[in-house]
Amino acid sequence: MTRLENVRGVEVISEADESRRAGLARIVVEGWTGADLTKALRERFGFYVFGNFPGPKDGVYVSPNVFNTTDHLTRFSKAIIALSNA
Repeated sequence: MTRLENVRGVEVISEADESRRAGLARIVVEGWTGADLTKALRERFGFYVFGNFPGPKDGVYVSPNVFNTTDHLTRFSKAIIALSNA
């Protein structure tokens, strides 16, 4: 998720200490609710994420794992960047 750290309007919420990370992050995109972001990522980009957390940090949870490739992460990052500019 480091590709998203300096993207305007995008916040990656995860443990800062790499030794304590659990492979889970919340992605918040300015102007999007978690529910709408979930729907857009599924319908437009084919990503299955979970998000419906009303409040100031409403976003989606993502959990890349051993089955994901660097291509998956690149495509996901590009999808988030595209939505942040929408």
